Amino acid sequence: MSYSASHPYFRKRMAKEYHLDESGLANAPFPSKPNKTRWNSHFSMIRGALKIREAIDAHCRAYIGVRNEVLGNYLLTDSQWKQLELLKPILRLAVAVTKKMERSEGTLCDVLDHHASLRDDIARNVRLIGGDPDLDSETKTELKKFLNAMESKLRKYRDIALSNRLTLAAALIHPNNRKLFQISYPSYRAQAETALRELLDELVDSNSKEPSPKATAATLATGANPPSPCSAARQRREQAAEERADDEDSDNEEDEVAKYLNPKNCPWRASDGTPYKWWRDNEGVFPTLSKLTRIILGTSGSSSAVERVFSQAALVSTNRRGSLSASTISQLVTTRHWLTHGANQLAGLSEQALKVSHSHQLLPSPDVIKPRKKK
Repeated sequence: MSYSASHPYFRKRMAKEYHLDESGLANAPFPSKPNKTRWNSHFSMIRGALKIREAIDAHCRAYIGVRNEVLGNYLLTDSQWKQLELLKPILRLAVAVTKKMERSEGTLCDVLDHHASLRDDIARNVRLIGGDPDLDSETKTELKKFLNAMESKLRKYRDIALSNRLTLAAALIHPNNRKLFQISYPSYRAQAETALRELLDELVDSNSKEPSPKATAATLATGANPPSPCSAARQRREQAAEERADDEDSDNEEDEVAKYLNPKNCPWRASDGTPYKWWRDNEGVFPTLSKLTRIILGTSGSSSAVERVFSQAALVSTNRRGSLSASTISQLVTTRHWLTHGANQLAGLSEQALKVSHSHQLLPSPDVIKPRKKK
């Protein structure tokens, strides 16, 4: 509850602990630490505090006027409690978005969609606060400070996402986001479509550069001997036909992208649930694009898995683990996991090796085989 504390010493301590610079951020509501934004912690704290509001007020009142005690200065007014209640909805949305982004499956396609939801919800709350006649000026000012600080932090990461070609294409790859840029990011609509087409062209070019089985077989058959004039003429004719076919395929791919970006073609259904199911059902309609989606849809949009590994490293290394390399931290965490839960000695082996190991386990142990009696 640091943003609503009125004691000057408390604010100075928060400024020293959280913000060592002179940017004035310490005066913003709920100043975040330099490394991360603690919105989830704020929501848990507010939700818990509102449940025991009477107990908190009684505890603070008991220390009013007590010498060498400052808890009495932290007594919140009705206006400040009202601020906490009004912050719950936007923080609840932030928590929900965080949980979705921390899923183990690919979430890169949802990054810009969630950014748009948070941005629009913050703007809506600012309008509602400004037009609410029941709120006093102090409450409006404090709430706007918090929402503006939240929007500033989100804008920083949103700009990073919008400057990344893969993130733009991933957003369009989600069939339910085909109108996302038209509605939420109109100035980036053309850039996103260009990013999708470029990635598709690069995928097609990489596939076309692979040697065909026929060409390889012909090369092996002829060896180093030069082709005869008739064979050379035939190869030139076939090569020209392949080039014309590639041009036609390129035109068809352009048509395929334009066809996909039209939401009337194979519209998104509520029963689809995930983009994976939609692309499985419509792979025949968009055969070239479906190859690109297999690569992009599996990409994670969050670094939460890496951050969990770094947090777990604190249990097996010193507080100065920031100087350790990523591979060292991974080995420490993996070793600790093996010591705690045991290790699979067959992990990473081929299927044939696993079958052999299983056959060996079925054999009787030599220790329990009784020696034959001599006659």
